Amino acid sequence: MMLGCLDTGIWTPMSRPICVRQVCPDPLDVANGNIIIDRPVGETLNVPGTMVRYMCNEGYDLVGEMTIICQDTKTWDPPNTQTCVRQECCPPPSIAFGSFTNSKLVYQVNDMIAYICDDGAPPIGPATSMCLADGTWSLTPLPTCQAVCPPPPSIPLGTFSPIQDTYSPTNTVIYDCCNGITITGTSTTNTCGSDGTWSLTGALLPSCTPTVCPPPPVVVEGKLDPNMVKLTYALGEMIEYECNFSPKLGQTETNTCGAKGLWTKTFPDICNES
Repeated sequence: MMLGCLDTGIWTPMSRPICVRQVCPDPLDVANGNIIIDRPVGETLNVPGTMVRYMCNEGYDLVGEMTIICQDTKTWDPPNTQTCVRQECCPPPSIAFGSFTNSKLVYQVNDMIAYICDDGAPPIGPATSMCLADGTWSLTPLPTCQAVCPPPPSIPLGTFSPIQDTYSPTNTVIYDCCNGITITGTSTTNTCGSDGTWSLTGALLPSCTPTVCPPPPVVVEGKLDPNMVKLTYALGEMIEYECNFSPKLGQTETNTCGAKGLWTKTFPDICNES
């Protein structure tokens, strides 16, 4: 800095210049970690050349550069933005015919999961795994589960037995039709396979071809002709109701067994109530 003597006999600038040390601000502390400050010999301030090293606690990863250095510009290079974040694992590997407990979006170091089988049986092999600090899971090889089939496919106008919560390989179900309908197809037995699929699906499933109708639906304020009461009715067969009072305007006291084994009037509303 230069000083000048004015005509008034005063030096300008009036204040005497002073020299101050170039120092960087104190480095930021980091949660879940610590810092080591290495200053030049004999220095107690963060003078140019001061080096700061960041280290994270076990189970945490450093975000940002590990080492920063104080520059002549009184700034840190690289920038002092370091943080320590919890280490994470990818989602656990899946197993066939099973799942695992403690399912969530993010898994952190030391998180535990346990494998379970869809059929409720214990897995074959160790079943507990832990998220490790390197981002991998502790359990190798993975346990295995016996194959399980989903519920058997259904068929229209039919049912199957036995009905149970789970089906294991070699389990079988037998198909049958409702209300005396005739069942057709190459087989009425469906078997759960070792790969967890059923032997009969889609077009291979048996079908129920109606040949009769069940007893007709009842009517309010009326009844079926007593001479026509029986367990089954042939396709196309017509029955007659008897109203307690009189049929409604435009309604007939009849019902017909349809081609699909269903009555043409499902909920007949044909009789007057008084």
